[in-house]
Amino acid sequence: MPLFPRRRESCPARSAAPLLRERPPCPRKREPAGRRESGKAAKVGCVTQSLRGARANKPQPEAKAIDLAQDAGITDEDAPVRDGYKPFFDVGLIVVAHALLLPLWALLWVAIPLAIWACDRGPVFYTQERLGRGGKRFTIIKFRTMSANASGEDGSRVTLVGKVLRPLRMDEMPQIVNILRGEMSLVGPRPEVPERADAIVREFPDFRRRLRVKPGIAGLAQARGGYLLDPGRKLRYDNLYIEQMSPWLDLRLLLLSVGVVLRRLFQGKSH
Repeated sequence: MPLFPRRRESCPARSAAPLLRERPPCPRKREPAGRRESGKAAKVGCVTQSLRGARANKPQPEAKAIDLAQDAGITDEDAPVRDGYKPFFDVGLIVVAHALLLPLWALLWVAIPLAIWACDRGPVFYTQERLGRGGKRFTIIKFRTMSANASGEDGSRVTLVGKVLRPLRMDEMPQIVNILRGEMSLVGPRPEVPERADAIVREFPDFRRRLRVKPGIAGLAQARGGYLLDPGRKLRYDNLYIEQMSPWLDLRLLLLSVGVVLRRLFQGKSH
């Protein structure tokens, strides 16, 4: 062991920079512009084809509503109608009317069914199939005004209670249930019997345009000409109402219908 050991010279530290130096990216061979565009188009074509295949394999929903509209003779031009206010207007008016005249309505809803039943011990209500919006069939409800075994519209079979209810149109009071179900409205074209509507459409093809909106208890046709109008005039009045329908017009027609009923009542008493 040497007395004076050789002093170890400190070696300079190796720089870590070369170890951390990133490897330069290899230059890519640029493709011609035409080849790049064709590659992109091929990719887009593959994606489009796959989407089309997925759409084709996807089960299509049934088109019942479209078929109903086509059967009813309703086109896209006839579809938009301004009847969004109807549910709130109808239900709100019914609630307000019953709240303001609650004793009267309670008496009517109890006395009329009892009178109908006491007349011939028959059913209180009369139901019939009618056409609603879009040609959808529904069951309309009325107070029965004819004999229990009567068929058709034979006036001689009208009961004693029916002779009072019919002129006042009070036999249509149960149609409030149809309104609450969303099948009818307070104001609108009167719902037709399917068989009668088929016969009318053969003569007046545009008669089915009335099915663009919900049928109603009162309407412009009833207020202007009553329930015995010919189909041509009824169609003209109903289409005019559908084009101009609004809450104010509905309110005016309801008041006008009440006036028509009262006028007929007083005219009948005078005769």
